[in-house]
Amino acid sequence: MSAGCGLASHLRSLRTNLKITCRLTRVLNVITEHEDQHQAEMLRQFQQELGALKVQSHLVFWQMPPPWCVSVHGSEGKERSHVEPGHIQDFSNWIVAHLLYLKRFGIAPVAVELINEPDGASNTNYTPEEYDSLLCNVKCEL
Repeated sequence: MSAGCGLASHLRSLRTNLKITCRLTRVLNVITEHEDQHQAEMLRQFQQELGALKVQSHLVFWQMPPPWCVSVHGSEGKERSHVEPGHIQDFSNWIVAHLLYLKRFGIAPVAVELINEPDGASNTNYTPEEYDSLLCNVKCEL
């Protein structure tokens, strides 16, 4: 069972509003408003399984939602997704809202990767300064 599967239903609701600034409370409210009992039960069971197996969770936020990105051409000529700096705070709120939501079920990861490979070929790219801003924003919201 994967916690990511339970959160997928929230993405559809959030994607419709991604072009506007998303406050932390708003993102968290959308997540909880669209929660269903099956999803909540899956997360409870997931936490129980983690505890019984003494497994610690490590979460990875794979990439920033596409509406918050811009396309750039990489050095090899391929288009890449790059963070739109004006949406770093929105993505910070997105991350923290999901962490707070999971905390309601006792899921507290021991590590969180804010973005998978911030300079990788298939993920949202960040400059070191942009990644630093994301890190500071998430830390401030927590």
